[in-house]
Amino acid sequence: MTQHSTPLEVPHNTARWAWVSVVVVAIGIAITLGGSLLLKREINLTTRTGLARVSDRIGLVVDNYLGAQVNVLRSGRALFDASDKITAADWSVFARSILHDSSFSSGIVSYFAPGPDGKPELVYACDAAGTPASGPMLEQAKHALARAIAAQTRPTSEPQLIESIGNPAAPRTITMATALAVYPHTADGPTRKATEPQGWVMLVDRGHQLDTLIRRQLDPGIGYRLELHVKEGHWLLNAGGAGNMTFHGPSLPRTIDMLGRRAGLVVGTLPRSSVADAAAPTIEFLMVSGVLMSLLAGALTWVLATSRSRAEAAARKMTWELQQVLAEG
Repeated sequence: MTQHSTPLEVPHNTARWAWVSVVVVAIGIAITLGGSLLLKREINLTTRTGLARVSDRIGLVVDNYLGAQVNVLRSGRALFDASDKITAADWSVFARSILHDSSFSSGIVSYFAPGPDGKPELVYACDAAGTPASGPMLEQAKHALARAIAAQTRPTSEPQLIESIGNPAAPRTITMATALAVYPHTADGPTRKATEPQGWVMLVDRGHQLDTLIRRQLDPGIGYRLELHVKEGHWLLNAGGAGNMTFHGPSLPRTIDMLGRRAGLVVGTLPRSSVADAAAPTIEFLMVSGVLMSLLAGALTWVLATSRSRAEAAARKMTWELQQVLAEG
């Protein structure tokens, strides 16, 4: 009697289709992971492009802000160039006209002259209302100016940002002090560089004014850190109002010039507020869905690929059972 295969025998062409379903699953998972990575890359690229635009805007704000400070200093020097004698009343009128309704309405414009020992001594200081100003802040400004002068090999006729005043641990209390040398009327042209100045015009301005202007340039979910290293430490401004500002995700560092001093500017995404954070749940959902669909596609492929083999196996089983019944009869 001819021997027939038993119903427990696995069809010979079933195994060769198993690798097809594995390939389908592998391709599906690869496409899912690749698409997720490309999506993350596109989000990061978009974020970095936005950070670059914000960084450029902040750099322009800083340049314009310092440029406005330079205009105040040069106006003060022009006051001495136009008159041989400047009185306290003249300085009061000047301060009121130059600071009122400006970005430096909380600042103080002052004039220092060399003392007997060559160190700067305060002569005039007025606020935006034209009221004479005094206090520890101006005393610190005088010492900072003295240090800046002593650090120079020769007097300079260019505006300069001297050491900042304030508490580095409290950025909102930081004060920016810029100064410009005033030279005698006889020191014009090239001779001005070799002539000792007769005094210095100084603008003392609180850093929160600059911080306010920078904040207006920030997009939602983006923060900044502006750090300037000075002789006795450093000061910084940042959107978080704390010295330990940290960013989450992409950040963009750059160096900007602040009247001859190099400052570090970093613009980055804030924790739990960036586009990447907002898109993270969606990307995770797409990845999980892609993997599950790949597994389902692999299972369907295996079912379809082996359907003929399973049908033939079922037919052989029925034939075998029928032969068994006939043989027993």
